[in-house]
This record gives sequence, C-alpha cells and structure tokens, in this order.
Amino acid sequence: MAMHRMRRARAEARAAGVRPKSDHTSCASEPPSPVKLEASDFLAALVESSDDAIIGQSLDGMIVSWNAAAEKLYGYPRDEVLGRSIALLIPPDRREELPQIMARLRRAERVGPFETVRLRKAGQPVEVSLTISPIRDGNGHLVGASAIARDISGRKRGEFEEREALARLRAVVETAVDGIITIDLRGVIESVNPAAERIFGYSADELIGRNVSLLMPEPYRAEHHTYLANYLRTGERKIIGIGREVQGRRKDGSVFPMELAVSETRLGDRAIFTGIVRDIAARRQAEQALRVSEERFAAFMQHLPGAAWLKDLNGHYVYANPEAERVFSTSLEDLRGRTDHEVFPPETARPFRQNDQRALQELGKLQTIEVLRQADGVDHHSIVSKFAVPGVDGRPAYVGGVAFDITDRLAAEEALRDSEQRNRQLVQSLPVAVLYTCDAQGRITLYNKAAVALWGREPVLGQDAWCGSYRILETDGTPLPHERCPMAVALRAGRPIRGVEIVIERPDGTRRIVMAHPEPILDGSGKVVGAIDVLLDLTDRKRAEDELRASEMRFRLMADSAPTLIWMSGVDHECTWFNRRWLEFTGRRLEQEMEDGWAQSVHPQDLEQCLQAYHAAFDARDPFEIEYRLRRGATVSRPFGVAPNQEPGADAGNAPGR
Repeated sequence: MAMHRMRRARAEARAAGVRPKSDHTSCASEPPSPVKLEASDFLAALVESSDDAIIGQSLDGMIVSWNAAAEKLYGYPRDEVLGRSIALLIPPDRREELPQIMARLRRAERVGPFETVRLRKAGQPVEVSLTISPIRDGNGHLVGASAIARDISGRKRGEFEEREALARLRAVVETAVDGIITIDLRGVIESVNPAAERIFGYSADELIGRNVSLLMPEPYRAEHHTYLANYLRTGERKIIGIGREVQGRRKDGSVFPMELAVSETRLGDRAIFTGIVRDIAARRQAEQALRVSEERFAAFMQHLPGAAWLKDLNGHYVYANPEAERVFSTSLEDLRGRTDHEVFPPETARPFRQNDQRALQELGKLQTIEVLRQADGVDHHSIVSKFAVPGVDGRPAYVGGVAFDITDRLAAEEALRDSEQRNRQLVQSLPVAVLYTCDAQGRITLYNKAAVALWGREPVLGQDAWCGSYRILETDGTPLPHERCPMAVALRAGRPIRGVEIVIERPDGTRRIVMAHPEPILDGSGKVVGAIDVLLDLTDRKRAEDELRASEMRFRLMADSAPTLIWMSGVDHECTWFNRRWLEFTGRRLEQEMEDGWAQSVHPQDLEQCLQAYHAAFDARDPFEIEYRLRRGATVSRPFGVAPNQEPGADAGNAPGR
C-alpha cells in the first residue's frame, strides 16, 4: 500500500513538472545506502509526509496533485478533487483572488506567503497561510504551480484571544477608578491611565517620560530616587508589594492623601514597576465630617430634654442619653446589652417591647404613650416616638426611641378640661345673655342655649362662621352679609365693637333686634386667636318703647283736643308738658312754660299760695285742688281751679292737672 501511494505521489510529482533524477545520480557526501531512492520517489515522500497541504495545479487552475495534509485540511479525498478547478476551495467573497493569483503565476511570479481564507468540504471556512510558486520543466518552460497551505486557525484563535485579553486589560486600566502608573528602574513614567490624569491634574503627554517624583511632595520627592536605588541594591521593600498611605501632589501644587500600592513586573530581563493610586481625600473628609457629626450628635443628646435610646433587633440597649439614664434610674454601662424585661417590671417591659416590634414591622415612626414609674414613685406618662434605624444595607438594624414626659401637661390639660366644662356649664346656664365664640378665622367654636333660641337653629361647630343666624340685616332692613357683621369687624380690626344694633332673621322668617358686643381674644403675645360676642335681645324692650311712644302720642292727642288746660310735671316739681289749650290760653310757647316757667302766668297775689299747695301735695304724694288766677296774655285771667292727680307707686310720675 505504501509503495502504491509513493508511486502515485511520484506520478503526481511528474505531473507537477518535477523531473526525477537518474538512478545513477548520487552525492559524494551521502553515505552508502543499501537501498537507493530515485529523486522522484524522495520528492514524493517529502510531499506526502509534509504537515502542510501541498497542491499542484496547472496553469489553467486545475488540480493535478493533492497530498495527505491537503486531504486533512480541506476534507476532500484525492479522487474527488483531481482534475477540478482550484476555485473549489475559494469562498465566494474571495473569488477575486484567483484571477490575480493566476495572472501573477503566468508572469512566473511567486505569490505569498499571505493569509487568507479557504473552504473545507463541509463549507466551513479555514484560515490559512498560502504560498504559491510557479513550476518549470527541464527546459525552463512554465508548466504549473504548487500551492502550499498551512492551517493558521489555531494561531489566529490565539492571536484573537490575546487581543481580546489585551483589550479587556486595556479597558480595565482605562476605566479603573484608581490611577495606574508604570515606571522603569530610573523612576521614569512610561504610562498613565485616565484616572491618574484626573487624580493628579496632568495629561498623559505631560507625564510620560518624566520622573514619577513630580507627583510627590517633599520630603518624598527628594527621597524617592534613594528608595529605588536601595531596593535594587538590597532588595529591601519599603512600599513595593506592601502598600501604604502617602501624600500626592497635584499639578496645581495641592497635596492630598492617597493610598499607594506598588508591584514589580519582569518583562524578559527588564523590570518595570506599577503603582496603583487611590485618592482618599474625599474619604478623609467624610471621616472628618463623620467625627464632627458624631460629636454634634453626642452634644445634642447630652442636652436633649427628652430621653433617647437605641436598641438592636433583639431588644438589647446599645445607647442611652443622660436623660434616659435618669428616667430609667440606671447608667448606660448597666443598661447596655440588657433588655426591657431585664430592667423593668413585666407590666412595664411588655408594652415597651410590643411597641418596638410595631415600629419595626410598620417601618415608620410610631407615636404612642408609655407609662413608667420613676424614682419619685409617680407613674410618669411620656409621649414616645419609636422608629426603625437602617443599617448599611438599608434594612432595619436598630430601633430608636425618644420620649418626652407629659405628666404635668396631662394634669394641666385635665385641669383645663374641668375649667372649660365649668365655663360651658356657666355659659349654658346664662338665662338671658346670648353668648358665642369664634376662632381667628371666624369659625364658631362655642355657643349657649340662649343663642340657639335666638337664632332659631343650631350652627355646625367649625363650619358656620361669624354668626349662627340664618340672616342678618341692618336696623333699616338692609341685608348685612355675615362677613361684615360686628363679630367679623372685631376679628379683622382686632378691637372690641360696642353697642351695634342689628336684626337677626330666623329660618321661620321671624326677626329679633339685638345689640352686639364682640371682643377679640388675644394670646400672650397679643395675637388675635378668636373672639367672644354677647348678644342682648332688645326686641321686647323695643316693642315696649314703641308701645309707650304710641300711648303717649294717643294721650297727647286727646289732651291737645280737650277743652281744658292740662299740664304734667315730674316728682321733682318741674313741669314737663302743657297741652295746646294751655299754650293758647297763656299765649306762651312750650319752652317758656317748661320747668318752673309756668309760674310767670300765675297772678302775683296767688303765686305763693299756689306754690305752697303745689309743693305740699307733691311731697305728700296726695291729690290736691286749688283755685288761682291765671294771666291770659297781658291781662289778668279769671280764677282757675286745679285738681292734680298722682298715680300711686310711680317712680317718676307725671301729675296731670286741669
């Protein structure tokens, strides 16, 4: 079989234009061999045993030889490809290569080596390094070409993976938040990444080729060369492979803290150093801010008037401020690590723990009242806010609490409620006065029963404003809007309103005349916080006054129409009215006769007697009858009889006379 393959290879070699040497040809330097191979056999063996695919082709591109490596590379058996065009192996997107290659071969030019892609029998592409050489016969005529193809897929894959690795490494370096700087044995900068540019304020072009001490403040700058020389001489590491916190110097001259880690790498016989720099200025500032914040927190907690504490999720105390120590009657040292059940009685600890769990479950602020018997033996009530405190992962890690003692406030509120209740009862029990109050916005906050009786309706507290009546009118009947009523004026002006009469109309249409006395209520700072209004119902008084005026008008009409002389006086003896007949008889005006002016109309000889009888009867409150002469104009009148009448029991009665 081997001989068959060799003979076949020799035939293919001849077809490719390789002339075998004569059997008599030998080399003087060759050792004697028991078996002498012909040159064609030797060449055929070389072709067949080559790891590279060797293909012979004619000048028109037909395949004339195909070695075992070609079978392995392309997947075609020899019998399937001999006599077929070499284009069989070229992918469609590279078909333009064939005419160019054939043209160069016809010019007896060697092509390659060059890298290209060919097709396997299964249609899979394979990357190859291809060399195509022209073949001549013994007469030097161009008869064909040999194509040697080497599979470079593995190498290409390795190169691709290497490029990918380098790209990933470059991406890591370029996108790293830490600065990365490489230097040589002399400290000269060879590369910097963008982060290093940002940290130090220099561009890469400004740094590469300069000594790395440029980025160091004194005394590090002056000592850096000594560090490198000492390390190279002794191998003593001060920072290489260790890392520590140092100071860096920016382009603007500012110095900042940074963490520096240095590693050594060997590239052949050459050493380079890589420094990784982390700017920790912001971290140091944050740490300083945290310290200041903690100091402020401690100072705040020291002076907080309420008790404040912190527990872990299992209820163990981890912090308590001085007020909490006082309230709990224990020190922080004794309190830390203990639970409520270990500190307080069960009836106290149980609601404490339940409220802690509620605050954790609701993940919000819980506000409640808790009771604790303190060292004074009194059960103190505190308003307590409890809340979940998150840890670094954002989940609840602690439960915090702040408590303010409201025992005194509750007692004051209870006393205030008792006082308000008494005041309400007093207001409700007022039999006559109508009283109601409003807040600063005019909303009614309180009214008594007399107000409901006056308004004919019950207003809605907190909704009805200014006045609880159905309608309000001026005394002349003009509608008066609620927002312009006396209560509204007093609230807006911040001053009391006195003696303003208005008309209240009830839902049933009846009206009452009232006098309003609104007065603002001021707080301790003088700010108006509400107002109180007392309404006096004048309706009955006004009706009585109207009736009295009507009665007087009727009396005076009758008296003026009477044919006799009629006068009236008060208990002070002074006359207050004379009828028309009197004035006509005496020829005097009413104002002349008023008080004691009437005496001028009495005859001088009768005046004294008249006055004595008149005053005596008035003092005794007795009726009297007297006769005296009354002047008529300028003449002396005839005698005139007077019979005054005194109504018994009158406080200021008028004594009519005739």
